[in-house]
Amino acid sequence: MKTRITCLSLGLLALFPLLLSQTNPESPTWEQALQWKKEGRFQDAAAVFERVALQPPSGKNDLNRTVQSIPEYLDCLRHLNTLSKADEFLEKVAAQHTRSPIILAALARAWQQLPHYGYLVEGRFQRGFRRGGGEYVDATERDRRRALQLFDQARQLSMISPSPAETA
Repeated sequence: MKTRITCLSLGLLALFPLLLSQTNPESPTWEQALQWKKEGRFQDAAAVFERVALQPPSGKNDLNRTVQSIPEYLDCLRHLNTLSKADEFLEKVAAQHTRSPIILAALARAWQQLPHYGYLVEGRFQRGFRRGGGEYVDATERDRRRALQLFDQARQLSMISPSPAETA
């Protein structure tokens, strides 16, 4: 009996590092997220695109990835039929990147390209189609106003500090 317990505990100790490595994998890359999106794994891809869009870019390549992640994430939301999360995501990215005119301009374009309708449910606007209740609301002017605010903020930032990497 003791030998069985000893063998079992040694076996578990030998497998423990393997189990740990599977529970904490490396964070997926942006290229993997694109592949997942092509394969129809929109939930997994959306998580990566959101992470990339919210982290501060460290160079021109990261800046391009951040800008490209915004419409990619929104496209994943469209496929998942969860466009109600789009407004919150865009506002979080805008709050995170208040000093980057390129990202602010990309956010403004994203506001322009969203579907401009939704429903008021319990006093809260939810973008996109919704089943079961709520009052239909057209958000065209609201989205246009927010896009113009972001474009103006980007314009002002580019006039203050026109670095080539930020204003290109």
